[in-house]
Amino acid sequence: MKTFIIAGGNIDYDFVKKYLLENMHASDVCIAADAGIKVCEKLQIEPRYIIGDFDSLSQSERDMMDVLYGTYNDTEIITLSPIKDDTDTEAALQLAFKKTEGEIYILGATGKRLDHTYGNIELLRQADCHGRDVFILDTYNRIRMVKNTSCKISKKKQFGKYVSIFPVGGVCHHVTVTGMYYNLEDATMEGGNTLGVSNEIVDREAEISVGDGTLLVVESRD
Repeated sequence: MKTFIIAGGNIDYDFVKKYLLENMHASDVCIAADAGIKVCEKLQIEPRYIIGDFDSLSQSERDMMDVLYGTYNDTEIITLSPIKDDTDTEAALQLAFKKTEGEIYILGATGKRLDHTYGNIELLRQADCHGRDVFILDTYNRIRMVKNTSCKISKKKQFGKYVSIFPVGGVCHHVTVTGMYYNLEDATMEGGNTLGVSNEIVDREAEISVGDGTLLVVESRD
């Protein structure tokens, strides 16, 4: 089982449609976070959950949501107070942790608002606490965090040509990178520089591990 959260950031409809057609199966769960419901409606995706304060929807859009996903539908609508500490995307992620299993993919988490984008990237820290793999996806990037463990990226299945790593929340110790053009062995990454930017996979599979600390792993394409 996988979970796909559709958030209210910038959406490339062609990319999202193609990605979901190729990767979403009948047993998977879709959660629409606030304005993400408009994406679901446009792409004719029926979410299992809709969650948000819906302040980004007009009254007519809210009425249409209630008509399409009301009492006689399998979709559960969860309305939040607009006065809250967490964003709708974080609420959707917490719901996914509680109600679903397996990998979680967040689409619509990036865009023009750098504060929202950064806040959503920060949410990836919660993956380790729940023992789940959580990814942010957009047209050009696939992003995850790796804490005190490792991840592998197959060259055949990599998201883009470039792989970059950044220390998050402090110094990372015992960083090892194999299978890439620039490898590292038991390195220390302190941040404040561009050491981990724009590496490339050269073997069948690359592995990134960190013994102590958290790495942000970004797969990118032009």
